Amino acid sequence: MYVANYSFYVLDNAFASHWGFQTLKDRPEWRARQQTLNNHKFDDFAKEISARYGRDPYDMLTKLKTLNYKNIKVAYGKSDSELNKENSI
Repeated sequence: MYVANYSFYVLDNAFASHWGFQTLKDRPEWRARQQTLNNHKFDDFAKEISARYGRDPYDMLTKLKTLNYKNIKVAYGKSDSELNKENSI
């Protein structure tokens, strides 16, 4: 929305709510999968935004290789060994 020149206004705390900070131990598996899928979509998103609005104020396109979102493994509460045990049952 910033790239499309929208104006933003910050609301006070009466409009904000947060259920606390998530720890790796408490992070659900579905959230890690969701974040991984979002990471895979980011390259296309950055290219689409730049093409649609004709600008790239955050210089996303030149940072894509450095960010390397497609190859980031998102962690969640269970270790790889715990996952292997579950999958072998």
